[in-house]
Amino acid sequence: MQRARASAPNTARRRLALTVAAASVAGLVALGPAAAPVAAGMPVVERPWANGCITRTLSPGDRSDQVVCLERRLRSLGYPVAPDRHFDQGTAEVVRDMKRRGGLSGTATAGPDALDYIFGSRRQPVTTWAGRCIFSTLSPGMRTRQVTCLEVRLHRLGYETDRKPHFGPTTATAVRHLQRRAGLQQTGVAGPQTLTYIFGAGRQRIQTWDRNCITGFLAIGMSGEPVKCLQRQLLRLNLLDSSDGNFGPRTQFAVRVIERRNGFLPDGIAGPNTLTKIFQARIPSPVRAGRDELGYALSAVSVAGHRAPLVPDSGSGRRIVYSRAQQRAWAIASDGHMVRSWLVSGSIYDNERRGTHHVYSKSRYAGAFTGAPLTLPYMIRYYKTPRNNHIGFHAIPVRRDGSRIMSVSQLGVARSSGCTRQSDQDAYFLWNWAPVGTKVVVV
Repeated sequence: MQRARASAPNTARRRLALTVAAASVAGLVALGPAAAPVAAGMPVVERPWANGCITRTLSPGDRSDQVVCLERRLRSLGYPVAPDRHFDQGTAEVVRDMKRRGGLSGTATAGPDALDYIFGSRRQPVTTWAGRCIFSTLSPGMRTRQVTCLEVRLHRLGYETDRKPHFGPTTATAVRHLQRRAGLQQTGVAGPQTLTYIFGAGRQRIQTWDRNCITGFLAIGMSGEPVKCLQRQLLRLNLLDSSDGNFGPRTQFAVRVIERRNGFLPDGIAGPNTLTKIFQARIPSPVRAGRDELGYALSAVSVAGHRAPLVPDSGSGRRIVYSRAQQRAWAIASDGHMVRSWLVSGSIYDNERRGTHHVYSKSRYAGAFTGAPLTLPYMIRYYKTPRNNHIGFHAIPVRRDGSRIMSVSQLGVARSSGCTRQSDQDAYFLWNWAPVGTKVVVV
């Protein structure tokens, strides 16, 4: 009985609790429709900004009066933003920049932390360039409207750039060159100091060559990519045989050829005037295999164009150059480029007078001044000795039986008594190339 009586109050209490709980649930259900609905995914807003104008997170694509309040604030801080109620790409780019400055994530969404930073009471206007078009550091790989504004400025200064709006290798090269001129670290990144220099009011248009590869003078002893660019152009002009990036004697000689051709002081330094002439020069037609640029067949001991060994310093103009030390001859065109070079066999005596001479007569066949029974084909005379003996160029002498007194493979060593012997192909070329009056330089 006592146990039954004790359980009665407990049962009553449980019934009362269930009744209260049911009533509470019923009340909540009844109040539910009258409560303000919360859209699914709506960001929770902790506080308002801009005097209550902004009450929620703003994202790219939004269109509202709250976006106008954000845009007005960004514009007051110096950014190129128009208050048009549209959170477009331009606004997103500015928000990303502000968040980067505040040490926040790089997304374009303006959430509570970003809005706190943007509307901070101590926020100072940002530094901009190009009429507010550029407001942040620009790096290779970027594709934004800011890059377009940078490229427009670089074009006005005379630089080539990548396709708009792309901060690619060409644009980076231009930026590095300007950094070098300003004495800044050559990173290729357009930061505040670089941008201030680029958009300086007194910045003058510069001159570059080969798509910004060369931006200053080049001289012997220098090396690097600018020298390679110069050498590649000289190679196209048949004035050089390789591009190793080192400004050595061959490159210096090729530069001197251009300087002499254009009436400049032949100092071998590639300055602005010389570089302009080098990159404006006409590229000669390619040489056919086994022939020189004029179509004459090459011998086993001759080469054409840029493949020719370095010619000694021998003046200027259209000329034949003969080196006694090298036992080699060169045919040099009036513009200074080498048409052809070949091995010869000169005199074993000191009767080839060094200096400048001129061709004064030619004979299809001639006899030896020694009286030997030899025929000298394609004779070109340029010097008369005190004993009235004629010195010149001719093919390897032919005996009466038609044999030659030496082979082509023996050319390159002095073996004659006065004249300069050549292979048939080289003698035929020179016979046609050198009319009476042609300059001959013996060194």
